[in-house]
Amino acid sequence: MKSCGIITEYNPFHNGHAYQLKKAKEKTNADVIVVVMSGNIVQRGEFALIDKKLRTKLALENGADLVVELPWFCSVQAADIFGSCAVSLLKAMNVNYLCFGTDYDAFFDYEQFIFKENKYKNQINSLFKEINKKYSNWSYPKRMAYVYEQIFGEYLDFKSPNHILGLSYARANYNSEKPMKLISIERIGASHYDDLKENFASGTMIRKRALNNTLNEIKNAIPKETYQILTKNKLHTLDEYFFILKSKIITMQVDELKNIYQVTEGIEQKIKDVIYECNSFSEWLSKMKSSRYTTARLQRIAIYILLNIKKQDIEYALNNKYLKILGFNDKGQKYLKTEFSLPKITSIRQQNAKLKDFEQKIDEMYHLFDKEKFSFAKDYKPIIIK
Repeated sequence: MKSCGIITEYNPFHNGHAYQLKKAKEKTNADVIVVVMSGNIVQRGEFALIDKKLRTKLALENGADLVVELPWFCSVQAADIFGSCAVSLLKAMNVNYLCFGTDYDAFFDYEQFIFKENKYKNQINSLFKEINKKYSNWSYPKRMAYVYEQIFGEYLDFKSPNHILGLSYARANYNSEKPMKLISIERIGASHYDDLKENFASGTMIRKRALNNTLNEIKNAIPKETYQILTKNKLHTLDEYFFILKSKIITMQVDELKNIYQVTEGIEQKIKDVIYECNSFSEWLSKMKSSRYTTARLQRIAIYILLNIKKQDIEYALNNKYLKILGFNDKGQKYLKTEFSLPKITSIRQQNAKLKDFEQKIDEMYHLFDKEKFSFAKDYKPIIIK
C-alpha cells in the first residue's frame, strides 16, 4: 500500500486540516493516510483543547485512515526534537510520503535547502556560536535568521511555526536511511494569527475564540462536529492548573527543580523566586519570559514541573519509542497488518510498564477537572471507524 504521513496536533481540527488531508491524498495518490498526532499535551506546552480520543475521531471522519499518538516525551518538545521523533515514527511504519503545511512560498524546496544546510554545517555552527556570544539578548529566531542570511544571502522567517516544523521534518528525513518524499502544502486563507478568511482560520484564532465564547463568529471555519465539541465540552487550559503548579514549586527544593527536564542555565532559582509574586499563570509567564525563555519553552517547563518529569525520564522514553494506535478505519487496519520496526500498541497490556504509568499520569492530570471523563483515563481502546 502506498502511504502518506502527516504530523499534526489538530488543536482543534479545522477546515485547513481537512483541506490538507484532501490535498495530501491528491498529490500522492496514496492508498492510506497515516496521521501522527500529539496526545493530550501539545508542542507549545499546552493542554489540547479537545482530548485525543475526540480528535482521533474527527481525523478519521475527515480523511485520515490511521491515527498514531505522538507520545508526550516527543510532543512536548522544541521543534527539532518534536520533528525528529515524529519522523522516526513514520519511518518505523514504512511511510512513503510526508506531507506538511507551510506558511512559506509553495515553491520553497525543503529537501534542497537541507542538502545545502548540511554542506555548510560547520560555517553555520561557527557563526551561530559567535552570534550567541555577541547578541545573547536576541531571540533564537532572530539569531537563526541572521546566521542564515549571512551564509546564504537570503532571509528565512524563523518566526513562522509551520516553516520551522517543516525544516525540522526535512532535517530528520534527510538523515534517515530511506528518506520519505517530502510534499509541502501551502496554507490557504488565514495565516497563523489572522482572523477568518474564506472559511479558513488559524488554530490560534479558533482557540482564542473558543476560550472567549465567541466561536459562533467563525463557525464556518471548522467542521460542525468540531464546533459542537468546542461549545459543549469542557476545554482544557493551563490556567486552571496554576495553583497546583505554584504549590509544587513552593514545596520543591532548588536542587529538585534543577533536575526537572529543560530547567537549565540556573533558571531554577528564578522559577523559585518569581512564583511567590504571582497569582495567575499568565502573570508567571510575563515575569519569567525573556529572549532565551519564550512563552512556549516556559509552558513546556511548567508541564514538566506539574508532572515531575526529570531529565532521565525523557532519556529513557526517547530510547523506548512505540506506536500507540489511537484509531483506524478499514484501510488503516489493513496497513496495520504490515511489519513495523517499533512495537505496535493496541492494548494497554502491550505497553512498557514505566511508560504506561507516565502516560496514565498525564491523561489523569488532563482530566483532573473533568469528573465525567476522569475515570476513562485508564480505559484505552483504539477507535474503529467502519
